[in-house]
Amino acid sequence: MNQVVIGVGNRLRGDDAVGPVALDRLAGRVDTSVRLIECTGDVSKLIDAWRGADRAVVIDAVVSGSEPGTLHVVDGRHGVPSRWRAGSTHLIGLSEAIELAWALEVMPQELTIFGVEAEAVTPGETLSDAVDAAVDNIVERVAELTHA
Repeated sequence: MNQVVIGVGNRLRGDDAVGPVALDRLAGRVDTSVRLIECTGDVSKLIDAWRGADRAVVIDAVVSGSEPGTLHVVDGRHGVPSRWRAGSTHLIGLSEAIELAWALEVMPQELTIFGVEAEAVTPGETLSDAVDAAVDNIVERVAELTHA
C-alpha cells in the first residue's frame, strides 16, 4: 500500500508547527515505505504530496473553538468541517486541495485528517503544552494506522 503522511504548518509560528513536529516524532516510528512530507499547505503541493497514494494522512493545526490540544480526526474525503477556521492561511489550502483533487480525480482512497486545536500561532514561539501533548497521541495513532 502506498502511504504518505503530510505535516502541514510553519515551524516558526507556535502551534502552527504541529504538522512538521509530528513528522519529526514519526521518523523511525513508521515503516520506511511510508513517505513523510512537510508542507506549508499550498494547494498544488498538497495534491502533489498525496498524488498516487492509497492512504494519505494530513496533520494540521485548526481553530474551531474547542480546548487547545483537542484532537479532531475526520475523513478528509468529505472535506473539512465548516466550523474549522484557519489559524493561518494554510487550512484554506487544505479545503481547496480536497475539492481540486476530486475534480482532477487524484483523491487518495483514504484521506484522514488529524486536526489539532491551536492555542496560539505567534511568530517565534514553540508549541503550547496542550498541543505538544496532542502530538504524542497523533504519533501513536498514525503509527498504528500506517502499520496496516
